[in-house]
Amino acid sequence: MQTNRNASTRHIDVHKHCPDKRATAFVLFIFITFLFCTILPPVEDLHIPAHLPVGTYYRDKRPTFNNDRILAQLARKDIIRIDAVKQAVSEDTTTTTTTTATQKYIARLNSRDPPVKQFKPTVTDIEHDSKKYFMAIAINTIARKKYGEFKDYIAQTLSSLTSRLDEYYQEPSALYRSKILVFVQDNTDGPNPPFDNLQQTSNGNYDLVLFKNKNRFFDPFDDVPGHNYEAPDNAAPGRKARQQNADVISMSRNILHNFDFEHFMFMEDDFISCPDSISETFRVMKNLIRQYPQYCAVRVTYGMSGVILPRQDLDHYTTYLEHNIDAMPVDILIRWYQFHDAELFGEGGKELPFRACRAADRRSFVYKHILQEHIGAVSTFSERNVPGFRKEFEKCGASTTNVWSNNNEERFDGNRCKEWSLSPCLYLQGPPF
Repeated sequence: MQTNRNASTRHIDVHKHCPDKRATAFVLFIFITFLFCTILPPVEDLHIPAHLPVGTYYRDKRPTFNNDRILAQLARKDIIRIDAVKQAVSEDTTTTTTTTATQKYIARLNSRDPPVKQFKPTVTDIEHDSKKYFMAIAINTIARKKYGEFKDYIAQTLSSLTSRLDEYYQEPSALYRSKILVFVQDNTDGPNPPFDNLQQTSNGNYDLVLFKNKNRFFDPFDDVPGHNYEAPDNAAPGRKARQQNADVISMSRNILHNFDFEHFMFMEDDFISCPDSISETFRVMKNLIRQYPQYCAVRVTYGMSGVILPRQDLDHYTTYLEHNIDAMPVDILIRWYQFHDAELFGEGGKELPFRACRAADRRSFVYKHILQEHIGAVSTFSERNVPGFRKEFEKCGASTTNVWSNNNEERFDGNRCKEWSLSPCLYLQGPPF
């Protein structure tokens, strides 16, 4: 990419401030140029995370860039060209403080360490039986109201899931009997009748644990003043999206702290389980573990529901999320964890002790049909409740080849893998399943 090395000074009009002191301005220009050449770090030493947040405004009020175009120019793996950054910043007319874009740029480079912070939730000890589960299925929930009435999505979701489990375990050949955990965490600060009326159970086939989270992990960041988080082209998570990130972190940490399991599945509180979803999930996982045990993730629907991870990847992804609460929504960050081909960065701009799955040459897979269907008509994001805000979601049994909300890597490849249940099938070694 060709850049203008003088772009960083192109908009600095020193004559505007000192119209009668051109000689002084010229000397000042030479001095600033000297500083850029001698004090700023060389290109190979400047590391800015590829996940640099858009429009982030940190608690200590240190400003960061607030422009999607700048993010695109900065996100070139972990090393960038200084002149490209200079050009991007010089073209940026948005500011979150009284400083100019160039001053923000100088301040950021002088700090050397990007102001990325890490925040962690309070983990709660939960009473439970000590056993090792094959899979933990976890659901985060919170009270939702419409016209003053609570919506009972969590009751429908849980009833659907447990019914499918009960049906499956009527089969004599059912897999993983007594090795399935269903964990539901309610983050409502106050009553939530749809959750509060549920009953915890253990029936010998699976365990259901209901946890009322009284130590909610609240979003530690502030909105960027003046930033329109509801704009169609906005990529930065607002308060509700950041809180959703924080709730996912809290649930993941609680389940990792309290339970022993091999595999984990995220499930949203407004998705129902489709017919044969449990039997197909377990069948596919059994074969995948045999043919590709190093898998990173398996997706069986869309959104943040139906994403299956090995236990260690849940831990790693949660750590990555803790470092990036204000970077992007949780269902976008999971894509970065799966498909990013560069190193992952955390606090202080330092590399995390693990790599993104693609960078580690580990693959993620998608099941050929929808196994969980979205039923939620009322979102915790008020702007999404406007008629026509988004397309209709796919129903049970629909092909995952063209799911509109998934990216290409989250869609089933029916051309190459028509004899398989998962794609990409290139990495699977053995008979099709």
